[in-house]
Amino acid sequence: MLAAKKKSEYLNDLLNAIKTIEKLPKKTLLNTESLTAFLYSAGPNLANTASTKERKEAGTGFKQHPRELACALIVLAKLNVQTFVEVGTLWGWTASLTAAYLLKFSKSARVTAVDADKNVFEFYSVIKNILPIELLVPATSETIKGRVFDACFIDGNHRGQWPKNDYDNVGKFSKVCMFHDIKNVNCKNLCDFWAALKKDENLICEEFACCSNMAGIGVAIKKYKTN
Repeated sequence: MLAAKKKSEYLNDLLNAIKTIEKLPKKTLLNTESLTAFLYSAGPNLANTASTKERKEAGTGFKQHPRELACALIVLAKLNVQTFVEVGTLWGWTASLTAAYLLKFSKSARVTAVDADKNVFEFYSVIKNILPIELLVPATSETIKGRVFDACFIDGNHRGQWPKNDYDNVGKFSKVCMFHDIKNVNCKNLCDFWAALKKDENLICEEFACCSNMAGIGVAIKKYKTN
């Protein structure tokens, strides 16, 4: 019963965070400091070191640093992103918060969540009734190859050829492609791919990283071509 109660408490935390986003003015959601502060309090996250073990044991919370995620979300809002896909959704908090956030700027916003493990996003049965999220599990970027999204967030398998595969399958077709863990010393293949991608002259690349050797979000934006 204790485990079930804890799960219900986490679900309430996520639902409250979604409701808070719905109530916050756009001006607040576009302010880096305000949005970061909110995300810190939204639930277990990477910045809260006391919750690291808690996140893994409970299988909940979001994997990103609140400030890094805040910066990335603001980029999406300013670029009028309406369709978003997350490759490697895990517990579904990032997909849920992103969907709620994008809906503030466009009522037609839609989010697709993809993960290779079918036993993820435990709260989806509840969240799908309040947010426009499509969950595809078990699935990879190969499953959605050919579909075009305004923005793509790659946070799945960072080993071997997967960073390049995910980019080739969906990232390069999006006007915005984001990668998580660009500074993570344990994700060499991803870090190397991101370093090479930054040299593409057709992309404007930004990095949001709060720690020198952990996490970090890289954002690659396609340049608009003019005649």
